[in-house]
Amino acid sequence: MRYRVHLLTALFVATVGVVGIPVAAVAQQNAPTAAAQKQSPTPHSLLAEHITVQGRLNELAREPGAVGTTAKKILAVMVPHDKREEEFVFPLLGLVDDLAAGKAGPDMAWALAMSDRVKAEQKQLYTEHSAIIAAVNELAAAARDRHDANLEAFAEEVAASEVNDGEVEYPTAILVGMYLRTQLKVAK
Repeated sequence: MRYRVHLLTALFVATVGVVGIPVAAVAQQNAPTAAAQKQSPTPHSLLAEHITVQGRLNELAREPGAVGTTAKKILAVMVPHDKREEEFVFPLLGLVDDLAAGKAGPDMAWALAMSDRVKAEQKQLYTEHSAIIAAVNELAAAARDRHDANLEAFAEEVAASEVNDGEVEYPTAILVGMYLRTQLKVAK
């Protein structure tokens, strides 16, 4: 079990290293309008995961010793990172169902700048994930030290989720913008 967290870290680092994404100047972008957000709600499952994980880490942060210290360390990186994902990654993922159903329209044009921002900030997002995973590895080690299989499993789930963000969510958010550009015939 303990090797799974380290394997996930290695896979994440290898993926980031292989991708080698150049970072352009960060695109500044306003959040989508209220009307756009109604048409493209953030997937509830993603928000629920953030709330659940942060809630559990907040509980752990109240514990003494290595577990509490490490939970605080994870939260220090994770909370601002998750807020950024909710701001400019998740709204794009909320468009996927409509786009898969062939529903692309000019009311989705707000997503273009947001997708460009994901691409521009992808390296920074990966760096934050690496920091989160490193701290999660520390949490898994603390769980092993106190023979807490449930806590170790939680750490492994958090690490797997962080890897998923880099392997699936960010590329999908970028593809949303690329697809919309072709559908709306907007040049970059």
